[in-house]
Amino acid sequence: MAVTRASEWAESEEEWIVEGLICDSLTLISGLPKTGKSALALHVIRSLITGEPILQKEVKKTFNRIGWMGFDLKWQREVSERAPDLLENIFYIDPVHYQNNEGWNQVIQEMAKLQLEFLVIDHLYGLGSGAELDRQHAAQTVLAPIQQIVQQLKIPILLITQAAKMSNGRAAHSVAFEGFARWMLRISGQGKLTRKIEAIGNNSATEELKVRLNPKELEILGSSNTDRKPRKREINMPERARYILQNATLYDLSDATKLGKWVAKQDWGIAKDSSGRAFVNNLLDAGLLSRESSNSPITRRPNLAA
Repeated sequence: MAVTRASEWAESEEEWIVEGLICDSLTLISGLPKTGKSALALHVIRSLITGEPILQKEVKKTFNRIGWMGFDLKWQREVSERAPDLLENIFYIDPVHYQNNEGWNQVIQEMAKLQLEFLVIDHLYGLGSGAELDRQHAAQTVLAPIQQIVQQLKIPILLITQAAKMSNGRAAHSVAFEGFARWMLRISGQGKLTRKIEAIGNNSATEELKVRLNPKELEILGSSNTDRKPRKREINMPERARYILQNATLYDLSDATKLGKWVAKQDWGIAKDSSGRAFVNNLLDAGLLSRESSNSPITRRPNLAA
């Protein structure tokens, strides 16, 4: 284990592969089914291989050897049919479940042997099949192989996942998935000719892009920097816990199931009662809310400031 004085540490690489679009660690693409998540990923890969700009943004680093792990049926056929000219640069990796530690060790060894420089994982539901994705501790376990690859191979990863319904592209289930990603691309606009891509993270201004997106086309139709106009402020976990205690009724606070239903009615991108219950459990696990037993009323933790 290395310990380095902060004043002596220096970043070894450029933070952006494509500034405001693809970062050098984990970028998350989220959206409802059939909104173009895989299509966007392939457009990204095309630009990373060819060096051509994408969405009017310069590619700062090109890649010649890109790994792609898919979990859908016939995913290799889909990639081959959509990008026949890129197949010399793409390496198909057999899907590996998150619990298969030996399988992931073999993947890492093979990626290092082949000198792969970038990895696409399509998608989170396949990687984490059977896991309680609404629970934070389960989400962190599912993400462990991704963290292992980033740390050992030091290559960027593009992870594709589903969005919560009525959430404008926000990733479904535990907030840990978006919290773990360095950068996010949320796709919305199902059933329309155009899509909205919200590019968001902590290390650059949020940008909204209106695009034409399909397997053959990716064209920007307009953009706006959302930090320049009023928008709803993101609420962090302690703030949400305080909001719950201040606004939920005694009936809502009487147990986690009732409180989960109340949470699902708030404008937090949590559409299902079960997801609301899971969110309450996350707050309990994080020590931001408290209860004496599984059926006890929800109360304030002593360490949660008023």
